[in-house]
Formats: sequence, C-alpha cells, structure tokens
Amino acid sequence: MTTTTSVVQSSVPASASRLGAMLSLSLSTTQTEQQRAHSLQREMDELLKQKNPDRAWPLFQKAVEEDLVMHFSPKVVRELFFKVFRNPIAGYHVLQAYRTMTAKDYGNDITAYADMYRQLCESIQYLNHHNCTTRDRNVVVGSLVQELQQMDRAGKELCIPVLVSSLMTQKFVALGDLAGKLYQYMRREEFQVAPGYWGHLLATSKYNRRSELPYDEIFLESVKVGRRPTANVVMNALQNYFPYTDDIAAVQRIVQGVALLQQSSTVPGVEYPVDMAMLEALSTSAAQTGMSDLIMPIWDIITILGLEPSVAIYENTIVTFCARPAMYKQAFIVLDEMQQKGHIVSRALLRSMSAQLRSSPRNIDIALNELNILEVEGCPTSQAAINAVLSAAAERGDLDATLSIAEEVIPRFNLQMDSDSFSFAMEAVGKHLSRRTQAGTSEEIIQKVLTAADTILSDMERQGIPPTQYILRDYVEMLCCAKEVDTATTVVRELAQSAEKGLLNSKIIYCVAIANVKLGNFEVAEEIANASPEPMPLIRSAIKKKLRSRGMGNFSLDFTSTGQEVET
Repeated sequence: MTTTTSVVQSSVPASASRLGAMLSLSLSTTQTEQQRAHSLQREMDELLKQKNPDRAWPLFQKAVEEDLVMHFSPKVVRELFFKVFRNPIAGYHVLQAYRTMTAKDYGNDITAYADMYRQLCESIQYLNHHNCTTRDRNVVVGSLVQELQQMDRAGKELCIPVLVSSLMTQKFVALGDLAGKLYQYMRREEFQVAPGYWGHLLATSKYNRRSELPYDEIFLESVKVGRRPTANVVMNALQNYFPYTDDIAAVQRIVQGVALLQQSSTVPGVEYPVDMAMLEALSTSAAQTGMSDLIMPIWDIITILGLEPSVAIYENTIVTFCARPAMYKQAFIVLDEMQQKGHIVSRALLRSMSAQLRSSPRNIDIALNELNILEVEGCPTSQAAINAVLSAAAERGDLDATLSIAEEVIPRFNLQMDSDSFSFAMEAVGKHLSRRTQAGTSEEIIQKVLTAADTILSDMERQGIPPTQYILRDYVEMLCCAKEVDTATTVVRELAQSAEKGLLNSKIIYCVAIANVKLGNFEVAEEIANASPEPMPLIRSAIKKKLRSRGMGNFSLDFTSTGQEVET
C-alpha cells in the first residue's frame, strides 16, 4: 500500500506540483488583498459616519494605488462620492471607480448615473487654485463634458444647465468659453429649464467675464417667461455691460428689458431704480454710435419713472437721430421740444448735428425738406434747426448752398441770421477759398469770396450784431488764404488795442503770425505772437526754420528785445 502510493506520488510531474503551489499562493494573496481592502473600507466607513470625508478620501486614494478598490462595497463608494463631491477632482475619480464597480449592473448606460453626474456638475463651481492643478482641472472638466454628451436627452437636460452655471461661478476665467459653448448647445437643442434658471444665470454676470454668456439674451428670456429678477441682479448685469463692452446692441436689449420690467412693476420706478446719470451715460453711447434703438427704451424708462429729461438726454437724442436721414424729422421735433422746455441750444450741439448732416449734399437737402414738411404740419422751424443745416453746408465748404440757405431759406421760414448763422456763413467763405487755393485760385474766385465776406460783415453791422471769436477767426483765416495778410494783420492789431481785445484768441493770433512768417515778416510775426495770452513756441520755431532755409543758421531772434536778428 505504501509502495503503491509512493509510486503514484513519484509519477506526478514536477510542473504540476509548482502550479499547485502557485495557485495556493495566489489564493493566499487574494485573501490578503481582501482583508486589506476590508480593513481600509471599515476605516473609511467609520470616518464617513463621523462626517470626516477629508480623512476618508486619502484612504480611498491608497486603495486605488494598491489596486484594492474592486474589493470595496459599491454602496460605501457611492456614499463616499456624496461626501467628497464638493472637491470636484476627488468626486470625479470616485465616480469613475463606482461606474467600474457597477458596470455589470448598468453596462454602458451612463444615464443611470445622472444623479451623481448632476452633483459633480454642481461641484465644478468649487474649483479653485487650492484644490486642483491646471492639468487636473482641464482633464476632469474635459472628460466630464465628453461623458455628458453620451447621455440621453433627459440626462443632458438634468446636468448641462447645472454645469453652465457652475462654470460661470468657478474661479478659472479660462473655462468661461466652455460655458458659452454649452449654453449655445442648450439653446440649439431647446432644453427645457425651470423659469428661475434664467435669473440664476443672470446673477453670475461679472464685468470681466461678460463675453462668455449673452446676458442680454438671458435677461430677456427671464422677462419673457414671466420671472422678475431682483433689482440688484438686473442693475448689476446692466452695469457690467455698460460701459465695459462695445456691443451697444446688447446694452440696448438689456435697457429694453428694464423698461419692460418697469412697465409691469406694481410700484413704478421703485423696483428697478435707474438714475438719470446712468441714462445720460447710455444716451451718450447711443449718440456716439448713432443707435436710435438704444435711445427709445431710455425714453420709455424716463416716462415710466416720471423723470424730467435733462439737457444731456435731449442733446444725445437729437445727435442720435441725426445719424440717419430717416430720423431727421424726429431730431428736429426733439430739438423743438427741448427749446420749448426752456433749454438753451448750445453751439456745441449745433456742431454735433452738423457733423452728422454734412456727410453728403443729399443729406442737407433731406434735412431742408423735412423742415419744410414740419412747417406745413404746423411745427415752425427754429433758428437752431436752420443753423444746424447751415453749419453742415459751411463745413463742406459749399458756398453756393450756404448762401442759398442764408438768402432764400431763412427768410422763407420768417427767420433772421443770428451770430451763429453769420459765423457759419463766414466759415463757408473761408473753406470755399481754402479748398480751391490748393489747386490754384483765380483772381476772380478771390474777389468773389472777399465780396461775400464784406457782405456778411455789412449785414451784421446793419442788424447790430457784434463780431464773435468764431467770425473773426474765420475772417482772418480767409484773408490769409486770399493773400490779404496785411489786412488780417491790421485787424489783429486793431483788436489788440481796442476794448474788444478779449475777442482775440490763440487760434486767430497764430493764423496771422504764421502767415507773416511765411512772407518773411519776422518782426511783425513776433509782434502778433506777443499779443497772445499764451506762449507761442511754434512761431519761434517757424522763424528759426525759415532763417536756416535762407542760410542764416548762425542767427536767432531775441524775443525779449525788439525782434532784431542778433549773432549767436
């Protein structure tokens, strides 16, 4: 019996014996791993019960490093996720482990984990420089977006809106573009969200991140669904857009939304308090861009709040309307209302209107035609309105059109030329000559403009209108251009010695002084320059340059003496 057994045992191959030993060792190792895993799980579970997830998370990391996680209970791992998900990096890795452990139950159906993914999407708002590296942030967020795309529509509607909100709340500005792309995806797919979601998203507006989401669209969507965002949220969004953006159309949509909210307010003017300073600033932007669509809701708000439009509101509205020929009539109507309210029309406003009207002769004709229509409709043309059109013709240097307005149109409207009218007429004379001088001017043209200038001065004298700085400047500039420098010099000398010395300004003095420099009248140029209340170093530089061009580089002018040349 013993012999037989011995023979049988000796007949077992040596390789089989080694295999059995290896299986036995493997079984022993597996049992050891399970024991180690159970030990880590118990310790981790105890920490979770003690509400200490910060210490439980390192134990999970250790289990991952030792490849023991698959021995954990899925229930405990799921519980760990909901305890640590506020750390997005930790939450993501725990979720991936949980998905691997439960793959046999759900297969590739990622939507089965939608509730956990929603929590993870919410946790993205807690990303900051203290709990993740740039690489971790990019990997986790990028992977998360890819995995959300694998869900069915219900899962996406549950998670993606939450992720958009979180991306706009977290600290990394670089992730904002991703929020914008996801938002556009939501809109294209027409996701159904709770009405309050738009107000919540609007509250994430920041001035340095305004380009990541179209807050103007979000605001109007909130108004559209009947939800009223709080006043601080609305005003914050408006102030973050203006003046920090060049997208005036977006500003217009927000202002329009504010007007709609004001109209539906139970306490008009109180719930969404927009002060006049903000409205004036917005209207200035509208004037600069010629955007009448922004002006209209501003006036709606003024009306709803019961405010009195300021001079700035009137002026900006007029300039805005003047940007489009189709709105010229409205510009003149507002100008008339402004005057009826007792506001003075400044020369600056006339020039701002003129800057818009002067772009083409056709625009000037359209403006005159609109004034004729208003006259027929019972709205008399004001002096300011006709002066704005006259200024536009003058700035173009269109002498014929200017004289036609002065001699024919103004009397037809039962008006008279005033100081601004005469100033613009004189400006037209000077610019008409200046633009022809560049191509060579005939004696006939010079005589024509000199005669026109004399007529203007005579008409002023007949009406008892004293000359202004503007008229004098245009007059002496015209004289210098017509090579009547001696006459211009005489005008300046007489003014400098008269009681009207205050009419002389640096522009008039410089014009006449530099004209004398060009003629080589250096002493006269110095005399004229000394009449200026301000130093004129440019005149001295021009004289020295002229001397050098004559080979007199070793000489300079002593402005403290009589103006004679002295050797250096």
